[in-house]
Amino acid sequence: NSSTGWAMVDQYMMMGPGVELPCENRMTVTYWDDETGDWEEIPNQYDQDYGTHHYANGSCEEEFDTEGGSWWECTDPDTGDVNTHDDCYYWYDEYSGEEGMECYSDYQPIYLEEGVYNVTLEITGLVVGDSYALIGNLWESGVWDYENNEYGLEFTAPTEEVSNAVFLVINAETCASGFDLSLFHNMTDGNYSSMHHLESIGVYVNGPCQQPASPFTLYYDGTLHEQVTHYTEYDVCDEYEDGYFECWMDDWDEDGDGEPEWTDWRDDCEEDSNGTWWCVDWHDDPHIDAGNHTMTWNVSDLEEDVEYEVEWAVQVNQNMEGWDYYDTEFYAFNATGNTQSQDVYELIDWYLETDNFTCNVNIQIELYENESDGSGNWHFNRVGWDHFNFKGPCEQPPSPFTLYYDGMEYERTAHNMTGFDGCDEYEGGYFECWIGYDWDGDGEPDDYEYWGFEECSNLSTGWECVEWYEDPFLAAGNHSMTLEIEDLETGLNYSVSIQININTQQGGEYEEGYEDFTASSDTYSTSGHIETDNFTCGVDIHVSLNENESDGSGGWWHHQIAWDWFNFRGPCEQPPSPFTLYYDGIEYEQIVHYNEYDQCEDDTGGSGIEQYRCWDDDWDGDGDGEPDYWDYQYNCEEDANGTWWCEGWHQNPYIDAGNHSMTLEVLDLEAGTSYAVMYNTDVCTSMMGCEWDSFEELFNASSDVESLSFFCRK
Repeated sequence: NSSTGWAMVDQYMMMGPGVELPCENRMTVTYWDDETGDWEEIPNQYDQDYGTHHYANGSCEEEFDTEGGSWWECTDPDTGDVNTHDDCYYWYDEYSGEEGMECYSDYQPIYLEEGVYNVTLEITGLVVGDSYALIGNLWESGVWDYENNEYGLEFTAPTEEVSNAVFLVINAETCASGFDLSLFHNMTDGNYSSMHHLESIGVYVNGPCQQPASPFTLYYDGTLHEQVTHYTEYDVCDEYEDGYFECWMDDWDEDGDGEPEWTDWRDDCEEDSNGTWWCVDWHDDPHIDAGNHTMTWNVSDLEEDVEYEVEWAVQVNQNMEGWDYYDTEFYAFNATGNTQSQDVYELIDWYLETDNFTCNVNIQIELYENESDGSGNWHFNRVGWDHFNFKGPCEQPPSPFTLYYDGMEYERTAHNMTGFDGCDEYEGGYFECWIGYDWDGDGEPDDYEYWGFEECSNLSTGWECVEWYEDPFLAAGNHSMTLEIEDLETGLNYSVSIQININTQQGGEYEEGYEDFTASSDTYSTSGHIETDNFTCGVDIHVSLNENESDGSGGWWHHQIAWDWFNFRGPCEQPPSPFTLYYDGIEYEQIVHYNEYDQCEDDTGGSGIEQYRCWDDDWDGDGDGEPDYWDYQYNCEEDANGTWWCEGWHQNPYIDAGNHSMTLEVLDLEAGTSYAVMYNTDVCTSMMGCEWDSFEELFNASSDVESLSFFCRK
């Protein structure tokens, strides 16, 4: 008789709301532990310890360890007992209005090493002579497979307690093993719906879960597939008990005290016969050249007279095209032994074609053991898996696109650099070039300056390298554009995508279009127009070509096979501001300060942006008639006396203390259109800092010019 009413209670279950009772378990699972020499219990994940527990606010505190982990300790207000939980959260019941902390403890399965274990299931509290049923699932998860079997046992209790012992086999590939069982009481006439559920138990253990050695070996053109290992060299390495190495070079001891100033920590190192240490740095996939390659699988560690099936899938990554779909092949065989070695293996030949544009090849392979149930049905159990990758030449294929603008073929201008003493070419087409400087005049360089390039040629006049490419210039106007596409296959369906970005100093505009066509020859062209003005800074055109494939049911797949960029420069003039500000009736203008020079030369060049190189006569320190240095300036003019004046810094106008009227005049509006003007103001005071404010004003334009007024206190 509790505060919430009468509850009917026996040893094992609770009835009635709001009362937590000991609720002892009927079913327990134990295993014999050779290390402790005793039976150890395997935790039941349905035990109330792993359920929800509620505590009053202030009863729980989160604790932390030195490694960043945390847990919760909660005090039972009735008993004073402290319980430990993994997580706690604020809890509120909207119906009862109760609140507090809701806490959980995660189920932690035990770990068993590889071996055979004696496991016992014990059931207590049975009524002698009554009928019971034990129903559930037995399961095991391995590296390659998962097996789940239904289990059902009906019995009449001979005693109040029964037990059953089994052997649990944990092998190296076992990841987890366990069962979920429910105990039912009073089954009548095989009718499960008449049974009363007493209890459920769920236990599982974790195993080593070691990935077995791969049964696959791959040969390409007679060469064994092996990853390329890259090493870092050290003079000294010290090995520690945890398997890590502390390594350094002798010259890392900069102060000569016999100890290095810094070290590297590595985890896979070996010392050679010369005393040099080599530590594994990284692994790389082997390179495969363009060609039609003979590939051979060697499938080993098989069982004789067993039916197997090998399934492998090849995916190729092509430069410009990306990854294609997996191409899958199958090979079924009955394993037989080798008469000389008695090894059971199978050799499978196949072919792989790559080209100079192949960047990567990924191959996944699986081995299945086929089992017959004797009724014509076969079950495929995966018993092996591996993957093999290659790197290809990954050359960029020639673009199938040619763009004509205003009848001229699009071409970028190469700007080259010369005067090198030499260049070295490295793998991947990279060049490193240098110039040596002989400061002391002994005929030997004392210092070097290095540059890196992607395009270099060794000409009769010396090395010449492309430093940068300049995009063609596009003046203001309405420009005709024609895109030609080559290397098409007659009869195939294609789509071309054209994306255009037109950028100014004030932002940009984006436009895109698509065009589907069926190639009637190996070429195709499409035309259009692009309009630019003096405020255009750049035009970026991205084109891509897709091959369209039908699935036969009205759906289409779009496979990209090529793309390219065409970029232009524009005048990039600053557009006139639509704003004019009047303060106390005076038009706002910055005060321009000018820089004075004796000489200036136009140095605008191909950029199209006006620029001058300016200097004074006395900057010719060596008297060779040329200045030793100069300034780059913009907006320069020569006066009648031959003096050059270039626009320098701009000074803001002065404003007195007071409450000032401000009028903002906005031009180039469209009558009848709604606009919003956003203001940001900073008023800065000596010693007091700045006060920032922002506001906006909405208005409907009644003409192409509107005047907006506000006040500014200073």
